[in-house]
Amino acid sequence: MGNNQYRERMCNINYDKMVLWGIILTIPLYLVANELAKGLLVVFGVVSLLYVFVNPVRSFKALSGLELLLCFTLLFFPLCFALAYWNFGAPRDYELSIEFSRISLLIVVLYVFLKRVNDLNFDVVTISISVFGVLSGLAGLFLFIEDGRRVTVGTDLINMYGAIMSCSAGLAFYYLFREQRIRFMTLFFLAGFSSLVGVMVSGSKIAIIAAVSVLFLNMVLVARARKKLFLIVLVPTIVIMILIGPVNRFVEMLSVISEQTASQQTDINQQVTDSINSPRAVDASVGVRVQMYVAAIRAIQEKPLLGHGSWRFKDLFPDELMSGELLPQSRRFTHVHNEVLQAWMARGIPGLLSFVLLLASPILVARGASRDVKISVWVVVYTFFLVAMFEAPFNANVSYVFYLLILTLILSFNIKGQPTAVGES
Repeated sequence: MGNNQYRERMCNINYDKMVLWGIILTIPLYLVANELAKGLLVVFGVVSLLYVFVNPVRSFKALSGLELLLCFTLLFFPLCFALAYWNFGAPRDYELSIEFSRISLLIVVLYVFLKRVNDLNFDVVTISISVFGVLSGLAGLFLFIEDGRRVTVGTDLINMYGAIMSCSAGLAFYYLFREQRIRFMTLFFLAGFSSLVGVMVSGSKIAIIAAVSVLFLNMVLVARARKKLFLIVLVPTIVIMILIGPVNRFVEMLSVISEQTASQQTDINQQVTDSINSPRAVDASVGVRVQMYVAAIRAIQEKPLLGHGSWRFKDLFPDELMSGELLPQSRRFTHVHNEVLQAWMARGIPGLLSFVLLLASPILVARGASRDVKISVWVVVYTFFLVAMFEAPFNANVSYVFYLLILTLILSFNIKGQPTAVGES
């Protein structure tokens, strides 16, 4: 009997390490070998699911109330899409409910499993995230040099690549500013700038704003005591922006906004149409977004409780498209490029609540954690929140998985920076 118990314990330890190190090694591959990374995550998720299924009470008993809230949030989020499909029958809601249910279940079982592992330390997490930044950023730079146009790595969604790289840059720079060991500082420095290059070559304006914003957030949180290091980071950042060219996109964007607000007598639709027909068509999206926000607010006022479902605009706003209040380019969209408006318009109050919880629950879980864990969570949530105000990172598989996966790994630590073993309070 004693030998059987010993073999069982050894088997469990091996499974623990396989899942733990598998995830650590999968994160760097998440964009540069996305299909492989997703396959590995499924394998590790199945192993974790078997453990949770065999020991459900023991698995969830170790979680605090706030951690249970986080797990509930992850499972509640896709259910809101299912509810919208039940009410309105939009195919997009059905697709997202199935896809996000699988992702959320995978992340929950991985989180519950990782909470019992005792071999994790924060250095390993920072290295894994930093190697991800280096590989994904340099891959983007290689494609940019080869093609000379906006690029993406691991996904067809350029703005989502930019958003993910903004998050990676924010984390790498935080790890750089709080680090004292030279070899780690070198890695974080390289990761930060590789990620920043990835943001720039994506050409995503909101991703660039998020990256620069989170850099200054780091200055407020940790870099004030290391002003020289911050300047060493800031100067090359400005140089990269000038060399790669996103500054010109901002100038054009601000010019379009200025033209649209300068004269109240000129119709906004005509201004946006003129901008589309001009060489600055790339920034017509600014005017299109304004139109979509106005249309979404009207739709929310019509059905504030349950929403309308995630229909294409040609089905949801036929009158606005006919009258010209929405430009023809909007016909194909299924979201309004603002997650707050989208969640409320498409899924009603339940959708809005699930979105708020998706941002708030990780912060609540990290409230009593170590400073490293807490600030890492803030950086991730802050970056994705900024992007969510102008894009739809929680309506896209690649960004949704990255957001949850990184937070899962970070939040696997207790207040001392080590994972909480099962049975510990």
